[in-house]
Amino acid sequence: MYSFNDFLQVLWQRKKTILILTFGLLVIGSTGFVFMKGFYYTNQVSFLLPVAESAEGNEDDLENENQVISSNIKLIETYKELVKSDAVLQAIQEDLPQQSKQQLLDCMKPSSSINSQIFTVSVTTRSSKESKEIAKSLSEIFPKIVEASRLPRNVFLLSAETSETVRTPRLSKLIVGAGIASFMFSTSCSFAWFYLSEQKYVRSPEVVQLLIEIENIGIVDFYEL
Repeated sequence: MYSFNDFLQVLWQRKKTILILTFGLLVIGSTGFVFMKGFYYTNQVSFLLPVAESAEGNEDDLENENQVISSNIKLIETYKELVKSDAVLQAIQEDLPQQSKQQLLDCMKPSSSINSQIFTVSVTTRSSKESKEIAKSLSEIFPKIVEASRLPRNVFLLSAETSETVRTPRLSKLIVGAGIASFMFSTSCSFAWFYLSEQKYVRSPEVVQLLIEIENIGIVDFYEL
């Protein structure tokens, strides 16, 4: 039975082999991940439902403004649903014919914070170029669709982060994760090889006594009938 100290001793004795194997697996794994296009690229577009300006001198200005804000917060869900409507998808497809309706539905994710008049659409694809193109198209098309739909409020483009693409997972996290996995695999293989190569078989009473600390009472021969 091997103890933890035996495990550490085996690793220290084979540290060069483990380091070489870990580095090799790290390079192979990271390179394979990149060539298999395992990264996702996200661009965000944010829209604001503004508060309508009230007439000057109205004593109920503050109350009216609060009512408009409350109404906008309730309308956010309607506008988020409109992002994935046929009218918006068809308009984006006219701008980007290579994108299918299902691809657009899968890559666009509207979200908003609680009690907020702002909602954000995250566009995530496996291509940074596609994410930027879809986000830019949406930022130009969506306000026009809302205006044409005669909804209670128009929307204003708050920010179109088409130039700020977020890649997931980040390269640093990928390297750290791949390094940990490579090291664990390398140490497991080294210990398994040591266990198999150094495995001992009981061949004499002296070995029995040494391993399990029993008194030697003799040898019994085995005869097969």
